[in-house]
Amino acid sequence: MALLDHVGSIPRFSITAEQVQTHWCWPGSENSCEFPKPIKSETEVARGIVWHREIAPGLLAVRSQIEILEDFNLKETYDPCLMLGVILNGCAQIRVGPQTYKVELGELGVLRFGARETTTSIMERGTRMDLAGVVASPDWLMRNSVDDAIERSGILTAIAERKIELSRCPVTPALHQSAINLFQLNDDMGPISRLRSEAAAMQFFADAVIALNAPQSPRNERVLTVREFKRIQDVRGRLEACSPEDEVTLEHVAREAGMSVSTLCRHFKMAFDTSVIAYLSKRRMDAARSALVDEGLSVAQAAHIAGYSSPANFSTAFRREFGVTPTQARSRM
Repeated sequence: MALLDHVGSIPRFSITAEQVQTHWCWPGSENSCEFPKPIKSETEVARGIVWHREIAPGLLAVRSQIEILEDFNLKETYDPCLMLGVILNGCAQIRVGPQTYKVELGELGVLRFGARETTTSIMERGTRMDLAGVVASPDWLMRNSVDDAIERSGILTAIAERKIELSRCPVTPALHQSAINLFQLNDDMGPISRLRSEAAAMQFFADAVIALNAPQSPRNERVLTVREFKRIQDVRGRLEACSPEDEVTLEHVAREAGMSVSTLCRHFKMAFDTSVIAYLSKRRMDAARSALVDEGLSVAQAAHIAGYSSPANFSTAFRREFGVTPTQARSRM
């Protein structure tokens, strides 16, 4: 396996036709590979990242970022387990028995293996797939599945009854954020990194279960790619670096980010479930509350920080936000 570069501390690979069976293997699986036409063994067929980390006994965090350069089918045989994966870019095609499933951008793919089973991943030239997810063994699921939401999701039923199921559901905003956090893990194994990895994997699992139980929204609902999400995160970081009293316009923020105002507003809402204006207003109101409670400023001064020319209007908005008036907040100093 030739190392091309690194993403964080994760090696990025280039795989030839001869190497794919040896190197592309998830923990606990067995591989075989088929090419639809004769191909030289030294031909590069894929490149990218296939990464996993054991978070706890029986629970793996997984991440892949793959570009397919030649058509091939990858057969993998798994022992009983649960696989939860969110597609952050591209798509995945998987055949289980006679049925072929396509999991696309913005979908959570759920594979429940109650018995030893072989799947076929259909790799098509010119496609790519970015995925983040977890793989859980039956033992881990039994030790940790104590919530009614897990029971309702049907995760345990298929495994307990030795069934094999693949299903999909739309990704919720919370699950999308959890998938991004999981996708950004690297190979650092220091104590803080291990805690962060465990927290990210457990949060992803919890949000996946919630998504499985959520009312189904349209499958064509748009979600952000990894690059788009990182870009809008940078926008939020720049907004947080501004003083609450700074004059910030959508046009200026969009121009700095290199996007249109409409794209900025749409992506910010998709990523953080709030508008740019509402986010800035909340920051200013939080700063005004801090000025009242921590610094002892007057209501009129706090109103100015929050962007209100009228203390009366500020008091109304303050009570709506925090449940008390500015005067009551000051009296609790």
